[in-house]
Amino acid sequence: MKPEDCPIPVKEHPLGDFTQEFTAYAMAHGRRPADQLAHDKEAWPGGCMAGFITWMSGALREFKRQHPEAWVGDSIRDQSAKQIFLAAYAVQQATQTPARS
Repeated sequence: MKPEDCPIPVKEHPLGDFTQEFTAYAMAHGRRPADQLAHDKEAWPGGCMAGFITWMSGALREFKRQHPEAWVGDSIRDQSAKQIFLAAYAVQQATQTPARS
């Protein structure tokens, strides 16, 4: 797959139609969602969502470690807590380290 073949559209609006999770991922890297997607299309040829999936897996592991009460087994029981955590996690990453790939 070529980067331009990624099935995820890039919208004109700064946040586009991106999920809160993808928006947090982009924020953690110091980018707007559309800019992050464009970056990832080049950085992850053949798997334009690989960076997001990797970041999200780490974020969810940390969320489960810090907030076990928000989980039932391997399922998230409290989606609001997850969204609040992801926003804070992204801000923490964005302010503690320079923008990463």
